[in-house]
Amino acid sequence: GVVADVALDQLRDILLVVNVIALVAVPILAYFVSRRTLVPLVESQKAQQRFVAYASHELRTPLAVMLADLDWAAKKTRSPHEYKTTVTSTRDEVKQMSELVTSLLLLARLNDRMTVDKKPLSLDDLVETAMKYYESAAKERHITFDVDLKADTVHGDVKLLATVIRNLIDNAVKYSTEHTAVSIRSEAMGRKVHISIRNKAKGLNGHQLAHVFDRFYQSDVHQSDAGFGLGLAITRQIVEAHGGSVEAHLASDDEFAIYLIV
Repeated sequence: GVVADVALDQLRDILLVVNVIALVAVPILAYFVSRRTLVPLVESQKAQQRFVAYASHELRTPLAVMLADLDWAAKKTRSPHEYKTTVTSTRDEVKQMSELVTSLLLLARLNDRMTVDKKPLSLDDLVETAMKYYESAAKERHITFDVDLKADTVHGDVKLLATVIRNLIDNAVKYSTEHTAVSIRSEAMGRKVHISIRNKAKGLNGHQLAHVFDRFYQSDVHQSDAGFGLGLAITRQIVEAHGGSVEAHLASDDEFAIYLIV
């Protein structure tokens, strides 16, 4: 009987200690678990707020310019040349807004985890079409294209992948050092295709490189260039929607490279 009483006392003491520890530890553990769970939600909300703020700013700017031009033209009778200048300026702003709205709608579709209809496509056709689209811009900056596509067939949505290739070539032509070449390569990696687009670009550093896929991001050296900082963000979301990946690298010889697998 004595042994049993001692055992019961020890068991009671153990249970008491366990209960005390549980009363202290469980709330603390619950706090850290809930905090960790909420972090992605908080970050997502902050990112959404930043996105809305940036988008609103980008839309307000051309609207303000158009309103000022139209108010100026409406205050009194203007010459035909002045009216033409106002109409041309307004048209350019509308075109810019249209491009921004198109990009924002595409981002919204991608955020909704849109289903990608994958079909076999010719990478050569996508690249050729994009190069023709930016041919005049390339000539103006004395940029040439060096293309070597060892793998041609990719599987994906033709419109979305066309947007990817167009964005990457636009980025390469726009930010390349003049009198240089844009290199476009592809090779097979099992069932996927590895694509690289390289160009010479001075002024970029590691910190800027880490943000090139962020929405509305433009590096200091590119702030004065036309654009919204959405092209590479859209590119990443399209590639990831296809189950692929995309990375940016900067070599010591000022070579900026985008590598994607689709």
